[in-house]
Parts: sequence; C-alpha cells; structure tokens
Amino acid sequence: MIREKNNLLMKTLLGSFFEEEKKQIALEANVRLMNTIRYYLGDPLTVLLGKAQLSLDSLNNGGMDREETQKLVLFMREELQKICLVLNVLADVSQLKYKTHPLGMELFDLEKEMEGSHSREKG
Repeated sequence: MIREKNNLLMKTLLGSFFEEEKKQIALEANVRLMNTIRYYLGDPLTVLLGKAQLSLDSLNNGGMDREETQKLVLFMREELQKICLVLNVLADVSQLKYKTHPLGMELFDLEKEMEGSHSREKG
C-alpha cells in the first residue's frame, strides 16, 4: 500500500514536472517566433510606412514625376516581396532552427530558408 502511494506520488510529481517543462519549451518557442516576426517583418513594414508618408507629403507638395513614382513603386514591391517570402518561410516553422541575434534576442534563422526559397522561385 505504501509502495502504491509512493508510485502514485512519483507519477504525479513527474507529470507536473514534464507539464511545466512543456510549457517552458512552448513559451520559449513563442518568444523566438515573436522576435523573428518583429525583426524580419517590422523593418520592411516600417520602411513601407515611411515611404507611404513621403508619397503623401509629395502629393501635397505638387507630386512626383513619373520616374520618381516608378522608383517608389518598384521599391515598395520589393519590400512586399520580402514580406511574402518571410511569411512563406514562417509557414513551416517546425523546420526552422534558431539563432541568437547580435543584440541578444533569440529568433528563428530565416536567411538560409529565404535564400533557398528565392533561388527556387527564380529557377
């Protein structure tokens, strides 16, 4: 009877330990994912917002000529393509490895995946 109680207590303690371990692993993965999204999507989106504001300012001050407009649109398209590429890579997050950014945050390492995806799109 004492042995059964001890076994039950051990199972309960081990179960609690493993549940906490799973929660910690999930939390760490979520932090990496949020860092990755902020790093790889935040910068291009900030640039696009800035370019959009410059475009509005330009329109209010007489507009841009055709060449300036074309450069702006091509630049914005390139930034949007980067965002799409990041989203495509993140879609299969289970295959990603992570790295530590020079600023100390952990994030998923997307560079190799994006290079591979980009070369597959071109080929």
